[in-house]
Amino acid sequence: MKKLFLIFFILLFNCYADYPFSRVNYDNDANIDIKVSSPFEALPQSGYMPVNIRITNHSGKTRHWDFTFISAINQYQLNSGKIEFNKRFTVKNNVERIFSINVPIYTSGVNRYYHQQILGDISGFGISNRKIKFPASGPRYSSVAKTPYLLMSDVLHQQHWGLLNNYYNETVMKEQKSRRKGTKTKLVKQRLRNIDLFGSSFNPGEFPGNWLGLTGIECIWMTISDWSQLSAESKHALKTWLIQGGNLYFPGRETPSDFRAINQQSNYVQIGAGFVRMVPVHQNNLTSLNFSESLTNTSRITDRLNAKYADAWPLREGVDSKPVKNFMIVGFIIVFAWVVGPLNLRSSRKKGRPMQLLWTTPLIAIIASLILILLMIFQDGVGGRGRRFTTVQIIPNIMTQITSQEQISSTGILLSQKFRGDDDLYITSLNLAQKIKIPHYQKRELNSYSVDENMYADDWFRSRQLQGQFLMKVDSTRGKIEIEKVSENESDILKCKSSLLNTLDKFYYIDASGQIWTCTNMRTGETKELIYADLDTFRKWFNSYQHYAGQNVGKILQKANGKSNYFFATSSAAKNVAIETSRHIRWQDEPVFYFGQVTPMVSTLHE
Repeated sequence: MKKLFLIFFILLFNCYADYPFSRVNYDNDANIDIKVSSPFEALPQSGYMPVNIRITNHSGKTRHWDFTFISAINQYQLNSGKIEFNKRFTVKNNVERIFSINVPIYTSGVNRYYHQQILGDISGFGISNRKIKFPASGPRYSSVAKTPYLLMSDVLHQQHWGLLNNYYNETVMKEQKSRRKGTKTKLVKQRLRNIDLFGSSFNPGEFPGNWLGLTGIECIWMTISDWSQLSAESKHALKTWLIQGGNLYFPGRETPSDFRAINQQSNYVQIGAGFVRMVPVHQNNLTSLNFSESLTNTSRITDRLNAKYADAWPLREGVDSKPVKNFMIVGFIIVFAWVVGPLNLRSSRKKGRPMQLLWTTPLIAIIASLILILLMIFQDGVGGRGRRFTTVQIIPNIMTQITSQEQISSTGILLSQKFRGDDDLYITSLNLAQKIKIPHYQKRELNSYSVDENMYADDWFRSRQLQGQFLMKVDSTRGKIEIEKVSENESDILKCKSSLLNTLDKFYYIDASGQIWTCTNMRTGETKELIYADLDTFRKWFNSYQHYAGQNVGKILQKANGKSNYFFATSSAAKNVAIETSRHIRWQDEPVFYFGQVTPMVSTLHE
């Protein structure tokens, strides 16, 4: 019976995937038109979902509409974790406006009973049908994506998606069969079927113009013609996504002029933590190449968010939550129930004043509540303490800095769970549990989050909890590191000037020849002379800070380590740099790590 119910649920769920959005119905005489759409056909399993809302208002007045989007996990015999996102839109009379927003997606562990989707609710003038249904996450026949999320332009999707899906399916089946020789049970045979590519096609003219809309994407395929059709905002968003670790593929042997520095021999170029790759096409067929290898080498975002944050993350050392002393609370309840209550009743009867109970009982209850609160404060304290590690990547050619931050905190009694975030803030909770799979028969309450404009509330920070978050934001900046070569007394000297906000306690620079230079205590606007540094010293220093990083920040630092014409620096001042969240958390350790390209590029100093 359970199997029949599960099959019915999956078929019903896939019906929703064929109809990404419901029509927004409104009164005939309202004279309004509201359309909700997304450039993606399938919902990623993490990050944000780009959504476009077109509102036309001819109602005779300025109108307001409130949109609520809920990213939830429908689970078989499980409670549902969710993120609720609220946004209000105002449109004047006789005006049509298009709003582009990014709806946060609830990120969960891997479980075959998880079914992610986004539901929408609209309230406002003239609305008669308030519900909107978004596409489901995951490929057919399964709620768990077995491949990275692949985004492919319409042209390539029509030509290659079906062939690539079959090719990848056959390749994976062969690999799994070779690993399980002699163990072809019924369960193994089921796992070898229906391994579909997970992703969506896209129209270049509707490509997201904000990097947040790409945070759930692992691979993007497009042609040079597709690139030329992207808007300036979309190109900037795509480059930002690349720097953060994305993988961009161009079929053929040419790339757009923006990536002309590509290595023709290796067919790829590294941009920040990401790669741009050329993929030769044989007889107009991408399946002639080992396409499955490109997907196998791409790490899935949900795996990074749910792996190795339990015990192997050094940043959580010394932050583990205190054991709950339940005996104090239980003992107090016993004393209250068996001593205080009966004494109060006996006293009123002894004095012959039964009406005394009307005021002594609530008074005792209030005093007991205050004592219980004081016990909890005595045990756990107020607020919380934690550690965070912030990296700032400087990209001077596009005047952009990318701030990435991993943090962990242990809380006591929180006076408020709310905090205000920056515009275009990426935030997701990290899974600190050792086991992320939940048996279908075990009921468990998952976290519930809310985002109202820029106000974050509910379970982002909870009392008496150990919690971690990964945050990211992209800002425009004029801050940079300038390197100048000066010849004095027939010798070359390197001078460096910083326009970054904070003082750099330790600074390293690797020139085009691989020589390492260093200095200390570099203040903003100050020009300092660099001296030679030892490679082993630099590696030891770099590894000591990379030791703080988890899966997400660690991937970015690993790709930048040892790059020529890059600088690396640290600062003990996190003010104006770290991404602020709850003001009730006392950050005990918060190093900041800067890195990025220098300007202008310098030539090799040693022949």
